[in-house]
Formats: sequence, structure tokens, C-alpha cells
Amino acid sequence: VEGAVGSNRKVDASFLSSHVSLVSDVVSAGRMYKCPIMVTGQVHKVLSGKVKDRCRLVDVVKMKRAPETRLSIERAEAVAKPPLELYTYDINDEVVQAPEGHSIGRVMAGTEVTTEAILARGARFVFDVDQDIIAFQQGISVEFHSLWRKASRHYVNGMWSDAADILKNIQDIRQHDGPTEALLKYIDSQKRKAPTDWDGWRWIDPSG
Repeated sequence: VEGAVGSNRKVDASFLSSHVSLVSDVVSAGRMYKCPIMVTGQVHKVLSGKVKDRCRLVDVVKMKRAPETRLSIERAEAVAKPPLELYTYDINDEVVQAPEGHSIGRVMAGTEVTTEAILARGARFVFDVDQDIIAFQQGISVEFHSLWRKASRHYVNGMWSDAADILKNIQDIRQHDGPTEALLKYIDSQKRKAPTDWDGWRWIDPSG
């Protein structure tokens, strides 16, 4: 729906739809998990293989906007919808110094290949050689991603004690990682035991 919304004192032109609400929820979930970049599973599916390899599944959720004691129409609709996969593209926490001659929006080719050669080979190749993209994930090791995949698999499959042990190890590799802290906090709040009706997803309140 496109139109004016508000009151007699203030009117704003806006768009209202389930898609707008979903985007708002994903942005809020990004803050909840301390992920500056967060996308849904539907977006993740259309990414190239190179980009998918550098993303990680953070959680599988349904958005809860109404109190659990009141089964509103909105909540009933949410129950009927399939769970939402949330992925992040990790970036390091340090500010990367821009090299001399850096320009926003340009491919930073480095010394071994020209910008023209990169562009000719397409977006997938950019993720291998563009210096800005490489700098984004400096310090994020293969070991970290490998351990996360194991922890995530155990979590989704209901093996929460095993997942928690691996998440603890991840904290030794990357301190203050938002998704690790969020999952570990939730698992510990349930005494590291998945509910009997666990089906691989949980409710979250994106509003906090």
C-alpha cells in the first residue's frame, strides 16, 4: 500500500506491506545479533558460490511481534509461515586504512591483475581479488567458519550441549562475536537442552 499515513498533525508518505515489515525485522535482527550485514535465506540462495562460501547461517527464526498470551491475527499468520533463515556476511571489527589512490565505487585491483581483467571475469572473481573485499574479512579464519558450521548444525538438529561446547571454543578464536553470544545465551537459558517439540527454529522479537 502506498499513501499518506499519520494523524491530522503529521502526515508522512510511506509504503506499507509485508515486505517492508520483513526488511525492518531483518534490520532489527541484525542489531540483535550484532551483524552489520544480514540477509534472508531467499537472498542467500541467489548469491554466487563465492559469496555464499563467505556467509554463515546465524539462526533460523520466526518473528514475534505480539505477546505470546494473545494469539493475534498477525501472530497466527506468522505461525503459518515457514521459518526464516538469517545469514550474515562477516566483516572484521577493525577500521581498514584506505590505500593511496582509493576511490569509493571502484574495483581495487591490487598489483597482480588489472581492473579491466577483473571486470571482464565478472562479480565472482571480484570476491577473490578486490582489495576492499579481501580486507573486509581479514582475520576471519577458515577454522572459525568450520567450527561455526558444526555448531550451527548441532544447534538446528537439537544437539544443544554439543553446540554450546563448540560455541565456547569459537569465543576463544573471535571474542565478542554477536551471533555466538546470542546463540550461547539462548542455549544456556534453556539449560543446553532443546525443547521436546524443537523443529530447528525459534521465535525472536526483532524489536528487542
